[in-house]
Amino acid sequence: MGIYETMETRGVRYLKGSKPKDNFKLWHKEIGSSFWALDYDLVLLEKVYLENKPIIVPFAIFDYKTYQYQELLFSQISAYSYEKKKGKRVFIIEGGNEGKPTVKAPFSIYEFISGESIGIEKKVKMEFLTECSTMEEFKKLETKLRMTFRESFRIKNQK
Repeated sequence: MGIYETMETRGVRYLKGSKPKDNFKLWHKEIGSSFWALDYDLVLLEKVYLENKPIIVPFAIFDYKTYQYQELLFSQISAYSYEKKKGKRVFIIEGGNEGKPTVKAPFSIYEFISGESIGIEKKVKMEFLTECSTMEEFKKLETKLRMTFRESFRIKNQK
């Protein structure tokens, strides 16, 4: 999120991960197996007013997976379940072609409903939401999610 914030405040929309950030995450894995961690691919934020004060609220999480390539991990199932209990919506975006990752549409979007992971057994419930074949379709989906968020909490959004 820090890169988005920094780049957005400068009016730049070039959003790309950084090698030092990836190296830090790799370095953290060396601490040991009892130090679990994960990062989300995209967290949607919305500026809203609470008690007449503007605040930025994270309200939805997107994680990207390649088709038939990545399954949900124990840590992800645990974190998604926790976020759902806190009222956030969690979405899995599947993309890619024959196991090769791509950042181009089409994307299949699923909403994570619930999950638990006990030992090696995983129980996950997800619902297919939509497929986005273009950036415009994805933009419409995100706009709808933002409107739903605002309506559900009855918070006015500053334009």
